[in-house]
Amino acid sequence: AVATMLECLRDAGEVYAERGVEASLDAAITDRWHLLANATAMEADVTNAPQAPATVGNHPQGVPAYMANLWSTYTFSIGGISGFKVGGGLNYRDKTYSDTTNVNSVPAFVIGNAMIGWDDANWGVALNVKNITNERYFVAANGAGGFVGEGLSAFLTVRYHQ
Repeated sequence: AVATMLECLRDAGEVYAERGVEASLDAAITDRWHLLANATAMEADVTNAPQAPATVGNHPQGVPAYMANLWSTYTFSIGGISGFKVGGGLNYRDKTYSDTTNVNSVPAFVIGNAMIGWDDANWGVALNVKNITNERYFVAANGAGGFVGEGLSAFLTVRYHQ
């Protein structure tokens, strides 16, 4: 699926124009292998800023030009027991600016995630690991500093299906 965007945003008297495209793919490669991918490319700029006219034409705060995500899972059996699943994926976000002067920026980043789990008709268990390489990255910044993204973390989920 592909969608185009044209949007005008108003915030504290500033006007932003955004133009871009988004694409998604949700595919069953085989009956056991599933792939989910999406990407966004966006050109955003300040079109009017009465309080800071020098910022017209600059990029808005916190708006990346590119973002992309990829996730893949594979289901399998072990010793005749079905329902096992492994998965992995990547999340990418391009650099963003900490304000509309575009002097300081938050660097682009890529983080990897993984999971392993098992499901049957009644029960399920999954171990998800986020930022598997413990990459240090920043999700946002402002005049006070940067906000660090989530480090290596793991989540164990147990589900009961009724």
